[in-house]
Amino acid sequence: MLKCLHCQAGLDLGNRFRKVKRGNLDVYQRKVCRGIYNLTSGTVLEDRHFTPEQTVLFLQKVLKGKSSARLTRELNISCTIAMEFRYLLQAKFAMALVISRLL
Repeated sequence: MLKCLHCQAGLDLGNRFRKVKRGNLDVYQRKVCRGIYNLTSGTVLEDRHFTPEQTVLFLQKVLKGKSSARLTRELNISCTIAMEFRYLLQAKFAMALVISRLL
């Protein structure tokens, strides 16, 4: 469920603030706490300026084992961005795996 990261209020208490041009995502703002949030807030995709299409393709290609160099060519992103995002995903996955084994 989409919530404000500041006060945990849902969409019903947020106002549509603007639309991100590149990803065509709605951005919401709470009048009370002035928190701004969207679909990627609080996820590994936060502050990544990928279009939704690039995000899905990136995830598909990483799961298929494609190299970072190939990702940069096919998705038209920098090598640094591809490697940083790939390492972040791998770290989050490893952490989730450790936590699931502890439970």
